[in-house]
Amino acid sequence: TSVPNLDWWVSYSLTDSKRRTILPDTWVTPEFVSKHTVAVVTKYWIPRPGLLISGSFHYASEREFAFQNSEGEPQIRNIPKYHSADVSISRPFVLF
Repeated sequence: TSVPNLDWWVSYSLTDSKRRTILPDTWVTPEFVSKHTVAVVTKYWIPRPGLLISGSFHYASEREFAFQNSEGEPQIRNIPKYHSADVSISRPFVLF
């Protein structure tokens, strides 16, 4: 069913990418890419008094980070998963 003045969506992304690193014969997912990302966003418009209430939740799975330690040995570490929840209330400002 439809709820008047409500807008929402869910997005999901799967990125399965491997790249060669500075380490010999080592392929990893780039540090800036999470394999799984999810976003859930909602907006609700209240006509009187003219308020927009919005909220969102974001998730990104852990990522790998490849580097050489001080002895020159290859190392791969995991960057932890990421969660974010946001809520906002706004009112349009109109200049005449």
